[in-house]
Amino acid sequence: MALLGLGWWRDHAGFWADKAFLTNVFSSVTTASFGVPSALVILNRVAMVQAEAVEACAWRRLAMRVAGQCAASVPLQFHGGCGSS
Repeated sequence: MALLGLGWWRDHAGFWADKAFLTNVFSSVTTASFGVPSALVILNRVAMVQAEAVEACAWRRLAMRVAGQCAASVPLQFHGGCGSS
């Protein structure tokens, strides 16, 4: 915010009128001071959502594997079809 305020104040004073390169550098630094933190926050949130999705998939695979192992370990109670005695 300080860079934004300083740039605005210097603009009203006419400081930037003959300093094109310095204007571009100052503008880029000011933009980066807002853009980089914003991008980091957004990327952090995207990474958290992705990590949660990967973890949910891992839990689902584990549950399916355990259910399959449980089903395979239970002996078959009925060898015939329905209605056979």
